[in-house]
Amino acid sequence: FNEIEGIWVIEKIKYIDKDITSEFFVNTLIFEKGKMSNFISIPRTENGEAEDALIYIKSEGGKSYLFIESLNKKMYGNYEINFYENPETNLTVCELKSKNTFIKLNKLPTVSDRIW
Repeated sequence: FNEIEGIWVIEKIKYIDKDITSEFFVNTLIFEKGKMSNFISIPRTENGEAEDALIYIKSEGGKSYLFIESLNKKMYGNYEINFYENPETNLTVCELKSKNTFIKLNKLPTVSDRIW
């Protein structure tokens, strides 16, 4: 969970091959660790209210998966997770792929990351 925890800037969200990035009123997703469970803060969209959705992470067959239990049908689902570093921006990129949704995020550096 440590790798995904934090604030991520939305670069692109596609739902059934349609770019829906502009439907989000705020361009960030926040992954947080709670006392009993982990969750993602999803901003308000044109079609739904903001919410804190439960998330579950598991590894299987050498791959990592994230399940988002959201009321927003475009965000709900099981995603394969892929992390990599963008050499041009020096930012960590996270790509999430489910059956219907593709999300590309850039990790917002923390203050301590920017100092070093």
